[in-house]
Amino acid sequence: NKTSLEETGVPLIYFKRTYWIISTLGMLLTLYLANKYDEWALSLLYPVGSYILYIYAKKLKSTILLGNLLIAVLCIFPTLMIYLAEAPGILKLKASSPTAFQFFTRILSFYLLFSFLSTLIREIIKDLEDKEADKQAELTTFANSYPLRVVLRVSKVLILLFIFVQLCFCLYLFLEGLYLGVLFFIICIFPMTIFSLLKIRSAKTESDFNKLSKLYKLIILTGILLLVFIR
Repeated sequence: NKTSLEETGVPLIYFKRTYWIISTLGMLLTLYLANKYDEWALSLLYPVGSYILYIYAKKLKSTILLGNLLIAVLCIFPTLMIYLAEAPGILKLKASSPTAFQFFTRILSFYLLFSFLSTLIREIIKDLEDKEADKQAELTTFANSYPLRVVLRVSKVLILLFIFVQLCFCLYLFLEGLYLGVLFFIICIFPMTIFSLLKIRSAKTESDFNKLSKLYKLIILTGILLLVFIR
């Protein structure tokens, strides 16, 4: 938010210019790829996503959970675009190899859930980290509208659901004989998620929530790296 940006000592105009430069480059790259692969319909996702983010920053950030849910939904778009971009090939796969199609859709479904839950948890934790700054900016968020114990309780429930999804997927990988994927899960992703559940029970300060927020960035990254082991 504006208060947090001002605390960095960097002029606000710098961030605005950087935003527009990156957005313009992103649009140019989108148009280039749309022209190269003749996927003009998919190119609409970029401006639509950018507009939704603009609405979020202007109005929905100051809402109870609605803004958090919106960001979590937006974060599943990159995963969903794989399906949209490769839809013709995927339909052919369904006809030629139902088993391979089923495997693909289950992996895709897991990544959609993984992206959504991990982002939603991080969004709530980030709101806890920015609680005081949001109050100064007069923003209404879930974190500063309810007692800390209530927000932490909701976070814990979401983390438990996240763990359940991971266990189900880990079992599926095991049954499919993808033991390297299972091993990667057990060594990297699962311990970090359990650790986050333990840490959030005692988290109280901005520093605590900052560490948890960074931990979820790492969890999201390792989730992407998992793809290397499940091909």
